Amino acid sequence: MQYAILEGDDVTGVSVMRMDAGLDTGPVYLQRSMPIDSDENAGSLHDRLAELAAGVLEETLPRLLARELTPEPQRLELATFAPKLSKADAPLDWRKSAVRLERQVRAFNPWPVAEAKLADGQRLRIWRAAALQAAASTSLAEPGAIVATGPAGIDVATAAGVLRLQRVQPSSGRVMDASAYLAAHAVQGAAFVG
Repeated sequence: MQYAILEGDDVTGVSVMRMDAGLDTGPVYLQRSMPIDSDENAGSLHDRLAELAAGVLEETLPRLLARELTPEPQRLELATFAPKLSKADAPLDWRKSAVRLERQVRAFNPWPVAEAKLADGQRLRIWRAAALQAAASTSLAEPGAIVATGPAGIDVATAAGVLRLQRVQPSSGRVMDASAYLAAHAVQGAAFVG
């Protein structure tokens, strides 16, 4: 699920397959797909896929027991490998595009949760963000530089575009709107590292 969001896929789905000796390489009995919403995170996608999977199992099991389904071999040349996620994947790399970083924030919510570190060492977990096109005045800013703050969030320069941090969580705090974080923390002119 996370990699479907991270890679910008428009569609995902579920498959009922027969297990074999390989990793997810067995023949497939039935597949169903569903679109990935443009603002979807891994938590909401998980819940929607769980509902889809329940319906697919309900459809598949009786047909499987009645021997109405014949499994079809997978086309291994179409397979992609998605490595297991870890906390080490959480830090945002500001040298990537704002679009890629927004997808990372969505893909890593609710786990491992994207994070960023300010130059002073303070860490923020990023729960929601939006990719914006960079204005001419911010397009020359170094990746990681905070280029604007306000009620809408914290705007950070990236390699291409600006990432607006909308919901954040300080190391020892609760999840909050970026505007609430800004009420207690002066970050204008600061920068994120990494």
